[in-house]
Amino acid sequence: MTRLEHAWEIRREYGFVDFAAAEAELAAWIDAQAWTSGDGPKALFDAAVVWLRERKVLLPGVTVLARLVARVRDQANQRLWATLAGLLSPAQRRALAGLLKVSPGERLSDLERLRRGPTRISGPALVRALDRVAELAGIGLANLDVSGVPPRRVAELARYGLAGKATLLDRHSEARKLATLLATITKLRVRAVDDALELLDVLMVTKLLAVAVREDKEHKLRRLPRTDRASAKLAAAVQVLFAVSEREEPPSLEEIWAQIEALVPRGELAAALDVVVEYAPPLDAEAPEEWRSALVGKYGTVRPFLDLLTEVITFGATPEGAPILAAMRGLPELVSRKKVRSGELDSQLVPAAWRRPLGRPARPPAGRRRLGGGQGHHAAGAEAARGPRPAPGRPRRPARRHLPGGGRAAAG
Repeated sequence: MTRLEHAWEIRREYGFVDFAAAEAELAAWIDAQAWTSGDGPKALFDAAVVWLRERKVLLPGVTVLARLVARVRDQANQRLWATLAGLLSPAQRRALAGLLKVSPGERLSDLERLRRGPTRISGPALVRALDRVAELAGIGLANLDVSGVPPRRVAELARYGLAGKATLLDRHSEARKLATLLATITKLRVRAVDDALELLDVLMVTKLLAVAVREDKEHKLRRLPRTDRASAKLAAAVQVLFAVSEREEPPSLEEIWAQIEALVPRGELAAALDVVVEYAPPLDAEAPEEWRSALVGKYGTVRPFLDLLTEVITFGATPEGAPILAAMRGLPELVSRKKVRSGELDSQLVPAAWRRPLGRPARPPAGRRRLGGGQGHHAAGAEAARGPRPAPGRPRRPARRHLPGGGRAAAG
């Protein structure tokens, strides 16, 4: 029995179909698989064998099936490249092709340069990262509709373009080169935005917030011995006040001051009050403000990239966050002006804990600072610490100095 007779007998006894009758259907199925999945020839060959067995089709020779898979897969790839390249205008084609060229005096092509993300955490590095986003957006591929191509195929081309050498990409056919560059820039544009936002987050946390908190802690540690001594003196004076308040017959103010000055001279008490007034937060402070004030002082770090941040990155917001987004977009125009009217700022967008650090003027040197706003309670304390003026004829203490609230007290 010959091979053909054996095949004919199998078809008759088991109901198998000749390969020629199913070849066109199989080719269409392979084409759909190659178009959507981008699988390699081996995976498509194995899948085709399973397809033939499930439909009771006599298997052809290995070479016949391998050639069919290779031919259909190549046709699907050519159609993919042609579809993507057909979306490009002549100007976009020239812009993409230019990415593979090395400019005079440079060592890398523009594509290889754009593939490199930020490596340092600093304000200038963020400016460069935003410039990278702007340069990628300037190629003009944002409005291209690639929905007609399976996302998996676009991602596959992008992976190849992000890893391949520019010289190798330049050797491909025109359609394949342009399709690969289109997918690469589309993916790279999203990655560049992610890199810039991640760098912004790390910069704010590590270089601004963490540094401000650390400087605040170091400042508190440096002033701790001074505030401890000042607090101890004030505590001694307050203990005298509590002790005399429990007596049945209240003593006179002169007697109270005599008891206090027996422990702490009035000049030292006034100086101690100066220290506490300088470093103690106001009674109406809702949260620690020192590190916030230090953070406000680092505005120069973020100023260079404020314009680019809202210009090159398209932010979105929920309805609740829309006012903040609108204020953020208008910020570059405000900071570029010398004067900003109060009506142009929405104070409701600023949390209460930030209003005092943002609106507080520079702090004058210690001992000459005027009190105001939420620190009025310290002024009242200073008046009490000064006590009554000396009676006529009583020797006055030398070397007076200013106290908060505009009064005077004797220097120790």
